[in-house]
Amino acid sequence: MNFSVSKMPELYFGAGKFPFLTDIILRYGKRALIITGGISFEKSGNLQSLIEHSAAKGIELYFYRVAAEPSPSIIDEAVSIHSKHGIDCVVAIGGGSSIDAGKAISCMLKETGSVTDYLEGVGKHKPSGRKLPFIALPTTAGTGSEATKNAVITERGEHGFKKSLRHDLFVPDVALIDPALSSTLPPATTAYCALDAFAQLIESYLSDKANIFTDSLALPSLNKALESLEKLSRGDIIDIGIRSSLAYCAYISGVTLANAGLGLCHGVAGPMGGIADIPHGIACANMIVPSLKYSLEKFLEDNKKYSFYIKKMAMVGRDLTGADPHDVSSARTFIDRLETIVKTIGVPKLSAFGIDSQAAVKIAELSESKNSPVKASASDFAVMIESMI
Repeated sequence: MNFSVSKMPELYFGAGKFPFLTDIILRYGKRALIITGGISFEKSGNLQSLIEHSAAKGIELYFYRVAAEPSPSIIDEAVSIHSKHGIDCVVAIGGGSSIDAGKAISCMLKETGSVTDYLEGVGKHKPSGRKLPFIALPTTAGTGSEATKNAVITERGEHGFKKSLRHDLFVPDVALIDPALSSTLPPATTAYCALDAFAQLIESYLSDKANIFTDSLALPSLNKALESLEKLSRGDIIDIGIRSSLAYCAYISGVTLANAGLGLCHGVAGPMGGIADIPHGIACANMIVPSLKYSLEKFLEDNKKYSFYIKKMAMVGRDLTGADPHDVSSARTFIDRLETIVKTIGVPKLSAFGIDSQAAVKIAELSESKNSPVKASASDFAVMIESMI
């Protein structure tokens, strides 16, 4: 047994934890830059509550709104505006886009130049690792960015990309996860985010870098996430119990991907989000089933070589099938059940976002297998994408 564990944030988890934010801010100083997403946080009344509590404790707040996936220009603008304010810490409240933006801004307030200069595969510089203290408060349960060391930056268009600003020290200092903050999230968005978290869990579980630590977290979380996805697909009332379960699974997916990496689904979803204006959760929701089908068929082509991964996939399915002793049938049952969930939820097809056969070829050429034990070719990726247009 031989493995290492990446840095993790200090964690506060549970409904009703949000009011502790001001006390956490005060650890670092009295000037905080608050990064928010759309207007839901404001409409919920939580923004006004934060302003009032901060004022009572002498905390000076500055604000920047990130309404879409963060682009280099958004990060550079935020840094230009707030670099003169003597910010003590950065707080990101929102979905993965807000948290990625906050993470990048906290870093770039300690660097010079554009964030583009430091992006993997794009820039020529490596981040120094310096940053302002960073606090992450997710209001969706999907990306797990509150537990990871990278911020995903998106440039859309013909030469678009989704690339990471990454350093071991960029893990948030504190993750404050209050599932009640997601109470206004629509059911459809809740489901798409949950499918992103599920994809991260299964990809890290089946990764060629997985280990006993990541497996011990991923497997029970996969079962918990599947149970919640079943409830979402049935249209059950999304109570605080479901939201807490999903928030936990999303956080664990961030921990497992940080330690074991991702696979085929995210290897496609990344370049797809650079070329097309498609939300990341919907991209993952479309690609998770085709990528799992492809993986299982490749496993079965060389049963001896991949028997370990077939058994792992079967372990997820066995919770659904009961005492079925057959690994292959259990693995297929798992994928079939997931496919039914995705169809019942009504995930929009890729064509709804302008992705056609021509775009599929371009996306496929940019896709990568990451840490998948089976490696897909560009033509393999194109077939997966075409199946969801």
